[in-house]
Amino acid sequence: MTVTATDADQPAQTLSFSIAGGADAAKFTINASTGALSFLAAPDFETPTDAGGDNVYDVTVQVSDGQGSTDSQAIAVTVTAGNDNAPVITSGATASVAENTTAVMTVAATDADQPAQTLSFSIVGGADAAKFAINASTGALSFVSAPDFETPTDAGGDNVYVTVQVSDGHGALSSTQAIAVTVTAANDNAPVITSGATASVAENTTAVMTVTATDADQPAQTLSFCDCRRCRRRQVRDQCQHRRPELPGRTRLRDPDRRGW
Repeated sequence: MTVTATDADQPAQTLSFSIAGGADAAKFTINASTGALSFLAAPDFETPTDAGGDNVYDVTVQVSDGQGSTDSQAIAVTVTAGNDNAPVITSGATASVAENTTAVMTVAATDADQPAQTLSFSIVGGADAAKFAINASTGALSFVSAPDFETPTDAGGDNVYVTVQVSDGHGALSSTQAIAVTVTAANDNAPVITSGATASVAENTTAVMTVTATDADQPAQTLSFCDCRRCRRRQVRDQCQHRRPELPGRTRLRDPDRRGW
């Protein structure tokens, strides 16, 4: 501010301004000729340094006519909050997500400005930006469509990249973060028997055929074969539920001459 003063004496007097006291006098300077009052260092609303710690800075100024006459005034300068801090993303830059799910993570951020700012989240880039969506209010990041580990469609082959931004809604103050999402495999594909459904075996032999199977899951699964008698059909399972398997994939006949065949 500029401190102003008048002097009724004639002819007009040359007035001089100075700082005469106040709890926060050391934080101010004044132009002796113009009365322009200013802080020596710009105050920070979030970390006040005034004597009262309340962002009210007290100073007393004085004006003199050079002839021995003076006047003084106590001034209370209130510092108000400005939007001078960019929001900062505090959540991690990596995430691991199982295939066939859409939820990825919640992007979190803080803003040092007071009072508290309303933050807004958005997607601003990344090689796979089009595969993601984010809730502008909560920061919940998700896939638009659940990824499939075995048939990745991202640029990095199950390493999906996106860049998110948080803004405080006051123009240019924002922060961004690149996030790398790793898609992990889930056991979501049933194994499939690939060998034939018929076999021809000469009498007096036990070996019939080798049952073969594939499993689309990655990494490769360890398959177990068993004679699921409860189901009354030949099946292949990731883990046999009825009995311990014999030689994997090998089918044998009981002696056809034994009773009960």
